[in-house]
Formats: sequence, C-alpha cells, structure tokens
Amino acid sequence: MAVFDDIPAASWAAYGLTTFVQDGARMVDEAMAPRRSRTSRWAMYAMLILRSGLRF
Repeated sequence: MAVFDDIPAASWAAYGLTTFVQDGARMVDEAMAPRRSRTSRWAMYAMLILRSGLRF
C-alpha cells in the first residue's frame, strides 16, 4: 500500500508506510486558480518515499 501525506508517524517501524511527499501549498494554489475552461488539466509532481510497507 502506498499512501499520501508523508507524516512522521508513517516511518515508525510498526507501520513502515510507503508514502508520497507533495507540495501542499502548490496544490492549494493550483486548485484555487481560475481556469480557462472546465476541462483544464494540471499535473502535480510527488516524491515517493519507499518503506517496508510496500511489497511487490
């Protein structure tokens, strides 16, 4: 399982969650920005933090 929001507890040994680090401020800015059309798209980049919780 991979989850968003890389909080400190995600790295605890009991959990070892694989997470994504996101730029929260940019996400808010993009979500609140006026769009030229209702079908506008935008991409958000995230960094994957691999921990023991992700198995292939």
